[in-house]
Amino acid sequence: MVRMTVQLIALCSLVFASTATAAAVPSKRQANGRATWYNPEGFGFCGTRQDSSQHIVAISSYWTAGFGTGVCGVQINAWTPDGRSTTATITDVCYTCGQNDIDFSPAAFQDLAPLSSSPISIEWQLL
Repeated sequence: MVRMTVQLIALCSLVFASTATAAAVPSKRQANGRATWYNPEGFGFCGTRQDSSQHIVAISSYWTAGFGTGVCGVQINAWTPDGRSTTATITDVCYTCGQNDIDFSPAAFQDLAPLSSSPISIEWQLL
């Protein structure tokens, strides 16, 4: 009985330790990067269903390496040098993007520029 209690305590310790290690996503961080677009279909990194008509974005794997799924569901505001802007929700990861580059759904990218303009320069901020 004592052995079972000790094993249960050890198991609970591992569970609580693993949930406490996720880092908080920095708020209001602003970055400069390049924006591209992709056709999101099915389930992305965050486990939510996504499609190209939604205002969603895949963020660089740099961010998920530091914050894991903590970036999922966070909104970003992005704008171009000429003042066009969009707001999108992080639902996926872009493994080929540079550190501050992001990959938009077509619906979100078209708020910034025609799809044929990809890639474009942007500034963006976590909301």
